[in-house]
Amino acid sequence: MFLKRYQLLKSRSAKDWWTATFGDPVSWIVLAIIADWKIITPNLLTFLTFISKIIASIFIAFGGRSMTIYGALLLQLGVLFDHMDGNLARYRNDITLKGGFLDRILDGTSILIIFCALSWHLHVNGEPSYYLLIGPVVASFYLIICYIYWSYAYYEIKNLGNSKIVHPGAKSLKNNNISTFDYIKSGQKKIFNFNHIDYYFWISFAIILDFTKWMLWFFFIVVGGKMIKRFITRTKSLSKLDQKETL
Repeated sequence: MFLKRYQLLKSRSAKDWWTATFGDPVSWIVLAIIADWKIITPNLLTFLTFISKIIASIFIAFGGRSMTIYGALLLQLGVLFDHMDGNLARYRNDITLKGGFLDRILDGTSILIIFCALSWHLHVNGEPSYYLLIGPVVASFYLIICYIYWSYAYYEIKNLGNSKIVHPGAKSLKNNNISTFDYIKSGQKKIFNFNHIDYYFWISFAIILDFTKWMLWFFFIVVGGKMIKRFITRTKSLSKLDQKETL
């Protein structure tokens, strides 16, 4: 039964590098054991994701060196829960609008709190006061990217009946007989995409190796650049839709 459940859990294609490398492969193993336990629900896992990330943020913001490392590791537990909720919902065919809504709202809230925690950690450890702004600004960049994504999807669906450029939700895995090794290997080409789930790896990596300050500046540049690029490309695409409307 373990192997059967494990195979059935391979239902979606990873968008993010850390999803393909860690989130999905580890969640499949855990869920292959507990997927049929009725006490475990997708929404419960969504809330455990949020709680794990909040506790991790507290450790990072207010803890000493050892506590920040515990916070970095706890972030990865949150990442695991974050993958378990969706994979469990797909396995049980229990995907709900409420569950998807909660997942996205709590994801965005978590990102904001975590980057604020990083800023506070740097400030109380001797960095200038302007570091209190950098984390919230990076989180704002990410939330604007999300807003652009969903706004564009809305206008495409409203005008075309479907979304041709952005594809909300998980993309089905074409071949769920793929080996876990090949699944992980296929995700390595996304290592420098720096998508949402990837943030958690790089944050933990920077905390453990103690170069959080430089990683925060790196996020400022990369996420800010992605926000600008996404705004420009989506604006151009909507202009083309407007031109089609007038023809």
